Amino acid sequence: MAEVLTDPARKKEYEGGLEEATELSRKKGVVKELNQPAEWMEHKLYHIAPPLDKRDYVFKCTWIASKTADGKASYTLAMVNADAPSKPASQPGVVRGWVTCSYTLVALTHERTELSVKVNLDPMGNFPLCLAKLYGSAYPGMALKRVKMQSLKVLKEKSPSGN
Repeated sequence: MAEVLTDPARKKEYEGGLEEATELSRKKGVVKELNQPAEWMEHKLYHIAPPLDKRDYVFKCTWIASKTADGKASYTLAMVNADAPSKPASQPGVVRGWVTCSYTLVALTHERTELSVKVNLDPMGNFPLCLAKLYGSAYPGMALKRVKMQSLKVLKEKSPSGN
């Protein structure tokens, strides 16, 4: 699951309406247990449907390792809105939205992982608040389903038999 959440190519497959995911920078460091970068900046451009046409976001992404109260390994991908000089907010025809998001993985067993998603968003622009709340409340469930599908696809690709 960590690979799916970190790989820009896979994000286009599981994030609905994502047109572009670009890594802007990466700090040195890897979360060894996940074999994933510890911190990076990324830009995402979405085209979902009117009135959510052309929304973009810049995130500072950080993997945080911890333990649950009962001692299980836990990893949270925290994605926080950020500014990036290489991606100014004033691109013609694009509205810069605001999102904070976290994906938390908890190792239940060697073969089972629990994933939870929390999202707080404001698509900005001329967009009714009631629709923003509706979209924000629906996003975690959609993300869980799509990340699970992509994770199963990765497992199948890595399986010696392809099954």
